Amino acid sequence: MAFNYSQELEELLQRYIDEQGSGERIKPQLRPLLQRVSAEFRHRQFMEIRGVKRGSYMMTVMHEAIRTNDCETLRWMMEGWTSKQIFTATIVRDNNGSTALHNAAYFGQTPIVRLLLERLTWDQRFSLVQSKDGYGETVLHRAVAGISKDTSQLIYASLEPDQQAKILLEKNRNGQCVKDLEHYQDCLPPQVCNQCSAKLETESKRLMAVMNQKLTALQQNNSQQLQAALQQQQACFEKTLMMREKEMQERVEELQTDNYKRAQELIQKVKELQKENCQNSQVLVNRLIEFENKIQHEKTQTNQKLTSEQMFQKHLKDLAEQERVTTKKSGLLEADLLKWQNKVTQRVENIEKEMSRIGQKLNQLAIYLRTPQDCDASGDQEVEDYH
Repeated sequence: MAFNYSQELEELLQRYIDEQGSGERIKPQLRPLLQRVSAEFRHRQFMEIRGVKRGSYMMTVMHEAIRTNDCETLRWMMEGWTSKQIFTATIVRDNNGSTALHNAAYFGQTPIVRLLLERLTWDQRFSLVQSKDGYGETVLHRAVAGISKDTSQLIYASLEPDQQAKILLEKNRNGQCVKDLEHYQDCLPPQVCNQCSAKLETESKRLMAVMNQKLTALQQNNSQQLQAALQQQQACFEKTLMMREKEMQERVEELQTDNYKRAQELIQKVKELQKENCQNSQVLVNRLIEFENKIQHEKTQTNQKLTSEQMFQKHLKDLAEQERVTTKKSGLLEADLLKWQNKVTQRVENIEKEMSRIGQKLNQLAIYLRTPQDCDASGDQEVEDYH
């Protein structure tokens, strides 16, 4: 059944919070829907729906109902709620840290305060009244600050005697308790405070007497129990100590026997080690002598090698000098050879030129020496070809 009306109820509740002054117009539609859905569903809707009003104020349905003094809608909304559901809905705070009960107390809305407190347990009431807003003020602080006499007395009377004394001593951020407020005498008459003080004193005396009796009984019981426990612990400790001493004595004897055996074994090992060390020392001396002889032999060989290397280096220097002289002579010989080669080449060229010139003269002479009678056709042709 709740599912069919959930969306419509949610929209109406959201409008109830957000649209300023629309409560009376929405109430006729809101009441039948609230009666049709279950108390659990109404509580869930109340906890989920929030509105933004007058700037950054986060409002709930309860805050808006208290702002407009709409006790009727609040009663419809809370019908069938358990004390726990009422407490969780009332403890919700706005952006100033104020619960709905803070606002109702300040505005002096006694019927709404009675509606919120009458179905709560003593502890839930005290927790709500003791809760502080953003300025560190309790619900009773706000009621006295709003000069709401009936509301202040109702809030005060809804608490137990010890809770009344505690709430009067709660301080706000400025360090003021309810008694320090300006209109405290107007809201809570002096006899209320005197009655509270008398109750507190009587209760304190009673509690102190009970505590003293319990403390005395506890001290006596504790003394007897402590003495018995100490005696028992002392006996156990002595018994344990004796057993430990016996065990330690046996252990010491075992250790002494073991230590004597180990000492004998160590002495024997030391003697063996000394003997081995003497033998090892002689072996080491022989090895050192051999090593020194080897070093001397290698030193001699090294000196011989160094002498041979020095002679070899001297021979290399002589060879390098000879090679340098030979290279120099070779250069001179190559230069002379090149000069003679150029001269021979020039001489050969001159000879070839001279031979060419002589050949030409011989050819000319042969031509002149020939006569026409000696020449046949072939010869003439050769002469012509020659010419």
